[in-house]
Amino acid sequence: MSIGRRIHTSPELRYLVLSVVASGIVGAVKLRSNDGVVHVINTSAAIEHSDVLKSMIHDRHEWDSPVTLTNISNADLLRIVNFIESFAVHEVDRAIEWVQDMVRTDGLEAQCRLFTAASFLGMHPLKMAIVSTKRTWGDIVALRRFLHAAAFWFVVNSAPGIERLRHVAHTDEQHWIVKEIQDVLVLGRREARFVNNAAWHGRETLLHWSAVHGEHPIVELLLGAPGIDVNARDSCLKTPLHSAICGGHGDIVELLLRAPGVDVNAQDDDQSAPLHWAVVLGHIDIVEMLLRSPAIDVNARGEHHLWTPLLLAATAGNAPIVEVLLKAPGVDANARDDTDATPLHWAVLWQHTDVVRLLVDFPGINLDAADETRLTAIDVARMHNYREFLDLVNARRTTEDSANNVEDGEDARAAFDE
Repeated sequence: MSIGRRIHTSPELRYLVLSVVASGIVGAVKLRSNDGVVHVINTSAAIEHSDVLKSMIHDRHEWDSPVTLTNISNADLLRIVNFIESFAVHEVDRAIEWVQDMVRTDGLEAQCRLFTAASFLGMHPLKMAIVSTKRTWGDIVALRRFLHAAAFWFVVNSAPGIERLRHVAHTDEQHWIVKEIQDVLVLGRREARFVNNAAWHGRETLLHWSAVHGEHPIVELLLGAPGIDVNARDSCLKTPLHSAICGGHGDIVELLLRAPGVDVNAQDDDQSAPLHWAVVLGHIDIVEMLLRSPAIDVNARGEHHLWTPLLLAATAGNAPIVEVLLKAPGVDANARDDTDATPLHWAVLWQHTDVVRLLVDFPGINLDAADETRLTAIDVARMHNYREFLDLVNARRTTEDSANNVEDGEDARAAFDE
């Protein structure tokens, strides 16, 4: 067929072509920035992401003329085009990493300009992808000076922590607390000290409740609030760190341990420190987190029999936690409770062989320590016919005697050589 030959089409096909052209739904559309740079983008993707673009595309006088965006720069339009081409409307979670990369390379002000452009275009997925990265108090308030009031209110209202707060608030008192937090964020004129005392659930404050229930977005938000007390006490004198450990939420514990001023050794009304609770509940991952804190007191005493964390772990027979505690700098393997019993006494009494083996092998362990009844762990083992322990003791003492004999021999040879 020659180039000049007429193409014969059916009336139905001609009607379809005219309808597509008239509606502006063509394969690609041109978007022009306010500084005159034109970008070509898939039309279907553009109208899926933005009703504003859809309307502007339909309202063009000529189907192939560019859509001019008078308040969007080339740099911002380039990001918008990239976003539309890279993500479907429902892929907000996947787009968060894209936003984070943009912040690292282009900075906060550029992100705010993009948010403003997305607001103008009605691109809710892009707005939510940006807001979803604003997890801390500092992340949110940093945007205040770059956004107009309505846009900043949208950020506050849609931030992960606030959104989660609205979801879990049910009573009038809880709704009041959420509103007050939002007001402090938006206005920035006062502190959020009321959070430290206001009852959220029963006698729990919001931070305590969030910590024990593993509400990561809420805790992450509150820890940056001005006036927040990371060591606030509940009715049992527990801090949020106690609460997070009781709930078994290692991610919350990690957040709290990074908070300025956190008291890692705070004692509740039973004089139990966070480390006691982590040991009692068997949370070895949390025990390890706490032990990495430079301020940790590995030998903290609880009111209950004056037990240290090691005494608790040895009595419970939790060998993995005993092993972790024995590696902690400054640990007292011979710590005594209110009956003068040591961890070894209790491990032998309950015949926790794995724990006994760890303690017997520990340098500096006192095998002959006596309790208030003058019984040593060896005496307890003999009373209960605990042969495994007695064999371990004999093996250790044989090894020590051999080492001492070698050392004595070396000393004698040295003296002879002199």
